[in-house]
Amino acid sequence: HPFQRFITGALFGWVDAHGFRRFRTAYIEMGKGNGKTPLAAVIGHYGLVGDGEIQPEVYAAAVTRDQANILFTDAKHIAKSSPELARRLEILEHNLGFRDGFFRTVSAEARSLDGKRPHFSLIDEIHEHPDGQVVQKMRAGMKRRMQPLVFEITNAGYDRTSICWEHHEHSRQVLEGTVADETWFAYV
Repeated sequence: HPFQRFITGALFGWVDAHGFRRFRTAYIEMGKGNGKTPLAAVIGHYGLVGDGEIQPEVYAAAVTRDQANILFTDAKHIAKSSPELARRLEILEHNLGFRDGFFRTVSAEARSLDGKRPHFSLIDEIHEHPDGQVVQKMRAGMKRRMQPLVFEITNAGYDRTSICWEHHEHSRQVLEGTVADETWFAYV
């Protein structure tokens, strides 16, 4: 879809003065059924095989393991349906492997967020997150990566005390130009 081309073009087409990816966070908010999850899966594949990162760790992250598995299942279907990806990846039930890297799920319910070193964190349904724990833990693990990406997808949600609302408002301010944040990409 044109909006998907716009998002991927902006995220991967803009670099900073040192040649690294400009955006480190992408907040994508739109209604159900618009292809957010498959887009996140494709972006995860790029982080795994196309970004040139050494030992990339890509996570489909959500509040529950079941929710994270929706995104991961899309990624598996994409990998299996692409001869090029299927040839390059080791496709297992809960892991997509590429050289010394992987694409897996992680959730808040498993308390398994510490010790991760994500290159890309694909955070699904951020409006369902009761707090910023998943985002904070994923971001904390990225500190040694050269050009990490937190890719958040969501519907609008309704809780004005949530991490989603905080990121929605930050995105609105960035888009309006009232807050300067050169590393934040917003599509609302």
